[in-house]
Amino acid sequence: MKTSLTILAAIACLLSAAPAAELVIDRIVIRKHPMSPPYFASMSVKAGDEEHSFHESKKAYGSAAAATSEIEIRPRLALKNVQLHSWGTFTLQLDGRESAVTAGKAKHKHSGRFEILSGSHDTIFIPNLHGSPFVYQIYWHAR
Repeated sequence: MKTSLTILAAIACLLSAAPAAELVIDRIVIRKHPMSPPYFASMSVKAGDEEHSFHESKKAYGSAAAATSEIEIRPRLALKNVQLHSWGTFTLQLDGRESAVTAGKAKHKHSGRFEILSGSHDTIFIPNLHGSPFVYQIYWHAR
């Protein structure tokens, strides 16, 4: 029993000593649209005890004329004091109605996670939402 407690105390000590960093979501690139643009977007990101959300009021992304083009969203999200080598989770919402993304009821909603590593990184996500192809890439960095 005493050995188990010692091991648990050592693990807790190691976890609390993990380096803290600032996580910044630089941009999201929608490569394949789950719906016809234009649409509104929101994103929430959480890492440890830090959580922030992004939504730009009255800002629709893309146009009907550019339905085959990639759309770039710059969320300006930064989370301070996150632990490197922990996991960040997020939810991205897209809808033609702004009220749906602000209320968390968007027709196209996807949640995912990524490991927080030092430096600049990007991750591609390919969810299948309501049978619609959807491909997007998140660019982020931690320092």
